[in-house]
Order: sequence, then C-alpha cells, then structure tokens
Amino acid sequence: MPDTPRALPFTFGGALTFLLIGIIDAGRALSGVDLPPAQALIIIAAVLSLWALCGGLLGLIVAGLGALAFGRGGLSAAIQRLGLRLRDIWRERGRPQDQRRAARALGWMIGVTSWGLGAFFSLRHLIEHRHGAALIAGVALLVQAALALGALLLGLITARLARGAARLPGLGRLMGVAPLLTLSLTVGLLALGLLARRHWATLQDLDGVALSLLGLALLLSPLGIGLTRRRGGAKRTALALTLALITLGLSVQSQEARRALAAEGSAARHLYGHLILMSDWDEDGIPYLPTGADCAPFDPDIRPYAPDVEGDGVDQDCDGRDGPRYAPQIEPAPAPAPAQRDEIQPNLILITIDALRPDHLGVYGYARATSPNIDAFAALALRFDAAYAADSGTAPSMWSLAVGRTPFQAALEDLGRFPPKLGAIEQTLAEGLKGVGYRTEAVLCGAVFADKDWNLSRGFDRYVEVCGKRKRRVAEPTVEAALIQLKALKRRVSKPFYLWVHIYDPHEPNFDHPEIDFGVRKIDLYDEEIRFADEQLAPLLTAATEAGRPTYVILAADHGQNFGEHGHSGHARTLYRNVTRVPLLIRGPGMEAGQIAAPVALNDLYPTLLELAGAAIPARCTMRSQAAVLKAADPGRLIFQENAFARPKRQTRAVISQRHHLIADLTHDFWELYDLEADPGETRNLYGRGVPEEATLKAALSRFLTTSQLPAAYAR
Repeated sequence: MPDTPRALPFTFGGALTFLLIGIIDAGRALSGVDLPPAQALIIIAAVLSLWALCGGLLGLIVAGLGALAFGRGGLSAAIQRLGLRLRDIWRERGRPQDQRRAARALGWMIGVTSWGLGAFFSLRHLIEHRHGAALIAGVALLVQAALALGALLLGLITARLARGAARLPGLGRLMGVAPLLTLSLTVGLLALGLLARRHWATLQDLDGVALSLLGLALLLSPLGIGLTRRRGGAKRTALALTLALITLGLSVQSQEARRALAAEGSAARHLYGHLILMSDWDEDGIPYLPTGADCAPFDPDIRPYAPDVEGDGVDQDCDGRDGPRYAPQIEPAPAPAPAQRDEIQPNLILITIDALRPDHLGVYGYARATSPNIDAFAALALRFDAAYAADSGTAPSMWSLAVGRTPFQAALEDLGRFPPKLGAIEQTLAEGLKGVGYRTEAVLCGAVFADKDWNLSRGFDRYVEVCGKRKRRVAEPTVEAALIQLKALKRRVSKPFYLWVHIYDPHEPNFDHPEIDFGVRKIDLYDEEIRFADEQLAPLLTAATEAGRPTYVILAADHGQNFGEHGHSGHARTLYRNVTRVPLLIRGPGMEAGQIAAPVALNDLYPTLLELAGAAIPARCTMRSQAAVLKAADPGRLIFQENAFARPKRQTRAVISQRHHLIADLTHDFWELYDLEADPGETRNLYGRGVPEEATLKAALSRFLTTSQLPAAYAR
C-alpha cells in the first residue's frame, strides 16, 4: 500500500496537470463541429473529466509503485535525493568530474539515438514490405541485438573522443552536463519541429498529436505535483476524483459526448477507448460500459445485432425479444432492366486514383483548375454524382470491389495480418473475366498492393506494383508502365482485355509541385497532387478511348480524404461522406454523356463489368449491376458501408439513401443521421430529431448487420 498522505500529492497533482492539458484536447474535439452551446459544454465536461480521472489514477499508480520500490515515503525521499544530486551537478559545472560525466552522458546519448534510429528504420522496412508477424519478430531480435552492440561501441568511442576534446583549450568549459543538456534540448526541439512541419499528415495519422499531448502531460506532472504538495489533502483529493468520475459517467450518457470522445479528440479517443474496452470482458468488440449495450458481457455470442435464432429462448441480439426484430435478409431493391450486351466482348479499363475527392474535380464543380484532362474525359462520359466506397481505406475498399460484397460480407482468411486474404469461396472480378476469355492485367502503385501474400492478385495474368520505394511524382512511372501494357494488349485484337491502373499521388503525404503552385496549405498541396496526376493521365485517357474493339473506360477512386471536417485522421478511420464519396465516370460504346443522381456503390462495378463482359454474376454477390443504367435511368437504392480499422478499435457501420446518411458506432453506442441535401458537409446530427426516414434506414441497417459479421480476430 502506498503511504496514503504522501500519495495524495501525486494523485491530486496528476489530475490537475492532466486536466490543464485536456483543455487543448477539448478544443480539438470541438473543432469543425457545429453544436448548440449546451452540447458543446457536455463535450468539454466529458473530455476534461476524462483527462483529470486518468491523471489522478496515474498519479495514484506511480505513488503505489514508488512505495513498493522505495518503501513507505521512500518515493518522496528518492525525489528529494535526486534534487540534491542535480544541485551538486550544477555546482560542479566546468570541473574535471563534470567533464567526465558529460563525456559519458554524450556517449550514452549518441548510442541510444543511433540504436533508436536503426531500430525504427529496420522495423519500418520489415513492416512496409509486409513480412509476417513471426518473421518480423525473429529478424527484429537479431537486428536489434546487432544494433545495440553497434550503438554500445559507438557510445564508447564517442565518450573517449569527448574526454579527449575536453582537454583542448577552450572546449573544457563547454564540455559540462549543463551545456550538453541545453544543446541537446535545443537540437531535439528543432528536430521535432522540423519533423512535425514536414510530416504533419503522417504524424496525424500515426497519432503523433495524441502522443505529444500525453507526453506533455507526463513531463509537466512533477510540476503539478510540486505545486499541490501542501494542498492535496485526503478529502480534497477524494472529492476531485469522485467529481471527475461522476462528471464523466453523466456526460457520456450523451451520444454527442461519446461521438466526440471516440472520433474527434486526439488523445481523448485513446484514453476513452482503452478505458471502456476494459469492460469488453467477452472480447466481442462491444464493451459493457458506459451504456450497458452488451446485454451479456460474458458471452461473445450475445451482443447487439448478432444473428438471433427465433424459438431458441435466447435473445442473441439484445433487443429484448427472442428472434430478430427485422427479417434477417436484405430486401432486394428493384432490379433494372437487363442490359443489351454488345455482340463483341468489350475491353474494360479501370483507372482508380487514391484518396481522390470528387468535390476537388472541375467536373464535380470545383473552382480550382485541378483536373482539365479528367474534365475533358468526363464531358463525353456518364457521371455518377453519388458514388460511395464501402470503406474509407484502400484495402477494404479494393477487396470489396474485387468480390462484389461489403468488406465483412466477404469471406476472409489469415486474419492475423493486414490486409487479410480473400477466402477461396470468393470469385474475384479478374477470375470471372478470365473465365470468359479475357486477358487480365493490373499496373498498380501503392505499398499495400506490393504485399506478395495478399491474394487480391488472384485471376490476373500480370499483376505488378511499379512504384516501390518511390514516394514523389509516382503517377509518371505508373502511367508509363500502363501505356506499355495497353499497347501490348491492343495488339492482341482477337482477345478482349481487362486492365486495372491505380494512381497513388493524391494520397498523403502531399508534396509541393512548384510548377503548379496552388499555395502552401495542406489542401493546396493536395490539389497540386491532383493536377499533377491529371497531367500524367492525359496520354493514358487518350490511348484508352482509342482501343481497337469497343472499350469501356471507368475512372474512379478508392476513397476520399479528410481535411479536419471530421476528426484529424486523413481517412480509413470513419465513414463520413468526405472520406467515402468517390468520383465515378464511365465512357463506352453507345453511351451518351449525362449524370446519375441516385446513389451507387463503388463495388457495383463488380457485377457491372461481369455483365458487360457476358460473364455470370455469382450468387454470393450482394451488389447491383449498373450495366443497364449506362443506357437508361436508375431507380436508386441503399448503399451499405463498414469500417473497423480506427485506433483504438471500434466498429462503425452506415447506410446511405438518396438524401440521408445514417452512421452507427456499435462499439461506443451512438448514431448519427445527416441530411445530404441540406448539410452535405455532415455537420448537424439529426438522429433522434424526428426525421421520417430515420426508422426506415435504421431497420435497413439492422437487417444488413445480420448479413455481415466482423471476424473475431478483428473485433479483438
């Protein structure tokens, strides 16, 4: 047991320090969100109480560990001894013993820094090249051992050289601990600032801001403890923690507060996510706290929206009754009239552009001249104004398109890695086309496509990732390789072909293109990347529409991009419109230019291309062919989406109609409903405000959830 009176300053000081840092996170949680003042205050209360509670608990843990390590009151004594030692070191500055101490410290700093950099780059290489977890662990042990030995030798050499340098005239006074620490701190801060400036998008995606806030809180905690040593009485400390716990418990009863904690805050979403996931005792992905959503917290087969078998006496889906609330199957939407197939099998060319938002293209109304060549292509194409990806990440979006199902309707294997393999039961688009005589080839750019173990390549006669380690201006080599393959494919006039080309450039990090110069903001660089990709695409778009036999050319994207409208991650973590709406342009024989306003799914391309090729559409396909729509009107339908790759893990599902977007966070038990016509930026949550279509969409999404189950390996 910690010495209670001495533990109180740690508890109270930690809570106070974390509370103050939490103000920054509360501001980030409210940024870009249009909320009434009352809801904003609830969110602020939730974030601040969460930070204070975590800081207080951390202080209590530190005091407890200190008591175990140093005895009752020993931690405070150890801190006092440390302070006295630092005072002695300061008094000895410039003396020979200080110079020897500085040389040893410099050696350790150089050694640890070199080991850290080597460890980082070696592990990044292993992970980027998608080696298996066992191989990464095995190689990492050997590599880290070699790096540690090299770092130790480098540190010893540095220390020896530093001791020699201390004897030189004029350097002796500079070779002390105080100047060394000052110089190190200055260089470190400058390096961190440069890193943040050059790689801000990467830091955002890797939760660098969250880690920075938590690190700042930890660094300042001793100051907070020092300031509250005489004020952290037992009653005051207990009252502060109790108040924080009650405030957090009451505030998270609000859906908006849970949404802000889970999606908008930087460090708060990690603190909150890990805190509530501690109550996921059956590891089914649905925590029991704070709303009791998991009605059987110790049984993984009973959870919200689980398949409920009627008549077995068990309420598997937590809706209060035995049997599903809605029919488990999705009611099929009215099917369009069959398309009139071409007598000659057409060539099929699919061009996807990574992270491309349609509202940043001229054809979709963007004022900046980002896409003159795409716009010229679109002038003779059919434009889909409401096309949506099944997820906001490249891998699940692409495997959904490849098999004609949503990400977790698809059969997945090898779930201990990402991306997972497609199950043998699934027929890929390339396999279906190859089965009716097509030559199938893919020219792709992106590290995820370079994964040799990902069987998205099934069915392709040739499947290549052409960018490798190159990061800048990658559209250029991609288009060059695609043009070479297209020329070779055209020579095989007796055989139709399917060519898939993936352009990477708009994906973050975005680089400056001085010859374009839209500005220096993040969104300006993004637009420059689009314009560069557009310029490189020009010869490919021209060559694609000049093929010998009838040819359908499709231009689309895998997902969109977030610029702070919803949270701070670029994409892959949410299902909002800005990260799931994609451009979709199709040109082909006998087609007239026009636009389709009704919603369609990006993975509708799976049955559409199979039908155009004269191939059978597998019964497992849950998407709808748009082949008839290319020459007629579309009655419209509902689009379903899934995401399970946020950090910390949470399960999000959504359904989109012509006008509304309903999003459900199953992990944190909150719902969002947006009117896409009146509020295309999705800033005003209308859930629970009497929108007539809400009940219909919720019923449809509930039915969909019974057809798609997140594999247990992902839920955990």
